[in-house]
Amino acid sequence: MSWKNELLAVGEEGTLYVIDLTTYKCIYEKRISPTTIRAIAIDEGLGRIALGDKDGKVYTLDSTDFHVITDAKLHSMPATSLAFIHNKLLSGGRDAQLVISDPNQLTTNFSFVPHLFTVYGIYPHPEAPIFVTVSRDKSLKFWSTADFALLKNMSREKMQDGHHLSVNAGAWSENGQYFFSVSDDKLVKVWEFHV
Repeated sequence: MSWKNELLAVGEEGTLYVIDLTTYKCIYEKRISPTTIRAIAIDEGLGRIALGDKDGKVYTLDSTDFHVITDAKLHSMPATSLAFIHNKLLSGGRDAQLVISDPNQLTTNFSFVPHLFTVYGIYPHPEAPIFVTVSRDKSLKFWSTADFALLKNMSREKMQDGHHLSVNAGAWSENGQYFFSVSDDKLVKVWEFHV
């Protein structure tokens, strides 16, 4: 959390660690879940942190003092990815669901199946009203944040240059012109984005 000069880390034992980036010392730790925490997202504007665990449970915390605001079981299998987009919390899971929730109450607005297998990452564009999901099904997909409509499916089935194996992570360039995807096929692919 750059505005607090702190790094958040989570682990197998379900604990949240807060590390001071000046001293690199752990300044706070709190057990959140009885099992492994697999995903984390931060929303500076809302002052919220979201954590997803191996049991499919999602927790929201206050970023000031790290108290748990609410929690809910949103997935039938592990929660594997989280992102805050337009005052909503998106969570992806091994159950192949993308769940859109109110981050203050974790009530599900709706959910859908964006991929055939696990949703490993959710990446909002830095400026444009889109986000990308990546998956074990070897694809990455571009979505509208307005209505969650599929805009583009980047996969071997749809094109020649997709990944051969599971797409595990991604990131936008700072200016949002490029999206980078990494895969079990040991390749980093760079996708150019045009508005």
